[in-house]
Amino acid sequence: MSTNTLIERPEQRPEVIDEILTTLKRYDVSVIKDLEDYLFDQYENGFSDLNSNLALLKLYELSDETSVERQDSTIKILVKGLIQFTSSDFTLYLHLLPPYIFSTKNEYTERIQGLVQLYELLISNKFDQFLAKNKETSLVDEKSVKLIEETFQNNKNAKFIIGEPASEEVPVNKLSKVVGQLLQN
Repeated sequence: MSTNTLIERPEQRPEVIDEILTTLKRYDVSVIKDLEDYLFDQYENGFSDLNSNLALLKLYELSDETSVERQDSTIKILVKGLIQFTSSDFTLYLHLLPPYIFSTKNEYTERIQGLVQLYELLISNKFDQFLAKNKETSLVDEKSVKLIEETFQNNKNAKFIIGEPASEEVPVNKLSKVVGQLLQN
């Protein structure tokens, strides 16, 4: 089931990052490097800090500078969101990306659009198709795929995943009977 990862403080979070996130430094572009280094630490050590990653994306939004490093960091953040696909992390990250990401075609935007397609496969309970698409695109590294697979296996029967769309109509009286039985239990 989905958890609220925004309020969780990872035990691995250093005090300097905690200070950034709990003070006005959160809006100071001079801390971008600290947050990027922390993102690299998250990526290497297999944990995620939603609050920190959102702050980094927000600072990218406030800063005019663009670079390959920032693009790579954004991709890493989105992969962290894919690993946590049972929560809203991925979609929260997407909301902080500039709108041109979905209307422009270049290598960077195509990578992000590909990650969105992978996310849609995961939340549609299509893990085999996710693996095939990722093999074709190589957007998610093997270590992250293993973490995604763990999340998928632990949640494959969760109610938030819709395996198949409804394929038949159900009469209202039958539906109300079933719902009534569920409410009694």
